[in-house]
Amino acid sequence: MTDEIIDEPGRSVDAAHYLPYFLTTLSSAFSWGASKVFRAEFGVGLNEWRMLSSLRNEPGIRAQRVCEMVSMNKSLVSRSARSLEERGMLTERLVDGQRRMWLTPAGAEMHDRIMKVALEREAAMLTGFSQAETDQLFRFMARLHENLALVDKLDVDYTNR
Repeated sequence: MTDEIIDEPGRSVDAAHYLPYFLTTLSSAFSWGASKVFRAEFGVGLNEWRMLSSLRNEPGIRAQRVCEMVSMNKSLVSRSARSLEERGMLTERLVDGQRRMWLTPAGAEMHDRIMKVALEREAAMLTGFSQAETDQLFRFMARLHENLALVDKLDVDYTNR
């Protein structure tokens, strides 16, 4: 171990022009706020909200599909499903040998209550954007999402060196 320190700034990324910084800070702050509000108001966390939303959009889906839709790992999906099932908001059934999930009426009602707050939070985040700017923002974000495949390929290339 050395007692040396580097006491002068060096060259690094410029946070004001570094996409991962903005994506991470926006996502973290927005998600953390949602989690606090959803827990306080509805007694469910962000992961349960993602499950409710996924099942409202695609009733009868498998856990793997939820993972794909909301970028959650399978253990989080399983825990969230179990929590919602224990509270009577989700039911699982075996269909053609596969476990599939549906919302119960209580789950659909909870989804709809949370959705009102989620849309209010989104509207607050988009304050000051015109409809054309909002549309353009979503087009840009869709392109970034498509480019994830390129980033994934680069990651594989780096890890295989």
